[in-house]
Amino acid sequence: MRQLDEKIEDIKEIIRGMGDLVRENLSKALECIKDLNLERVDKVVALDQKVNNFYFKGKKRIIECIALYQPVATDLRFLSASIDVLKDMERIGDYSVDIAKAARYIEHGLKWKHIFEAGELAKDIVRLSINSYVNLEHSRMKDILRLEDRIDFIYRNMFSELKREPVENVSDILNAILISRYLERIGDHSINISERMIYVLEGKREYM
Repeated sequence: MRQLDEKIEDIKEIIRGMGDLVRENLSKALECIKDLNLERVDKVVALDQKVNNFYFKGKKRIIECIALYQPVATDLRFLSASIDVLKDMERIGDYSVDIAKAARYIEHGLKWKHIFEAGELAKDIVRLSINSYVNLEHSRMKDILRLEDRIDFIYRNMFSELKREPVENVSDILNAILISRYLERIGDHSINISERMIYVLEGKREYM
């Protein structure tokens, strides 16, 4: 195996490891808003620092790899796109923290089940998009797009659903809107990761 291939495999392992942490923290964040366990919020914040460490470690390795081996074609596309993928995952981690912190301001609990459906969909789309990128697999794109469409649908319909709520629930309503927005953005960043996979494979930018 070429040294460059070994370095690329190392970078893929960093992306996998960061992806595992991002999914774990998203799950913990969703538990925070479901159970309103404020002790878990601090754990989500702490774990996000590990996510950030993966980001800086991965970015450093990629820059070193490009400088040392001067890759071309697919290898260069993979390495350059991977910097963006790391950033997308870092942003997903940030949104997980935002979701967890919302638990501090929820007064009566989130009774809107569609929020938790969107949360489960967000976990699925993050997993699929990262796995598809690392393995350079185009075959799951339909599933990824279907998940994003459903997350977007839930986000759009949350407004009409929440307008029917009594005004005394205003704090919970605002937090429900914010959380739905964060989940929608997580879906968007997952789509970004999938678009970068297509760029690596085909050498062209696809916007979905």
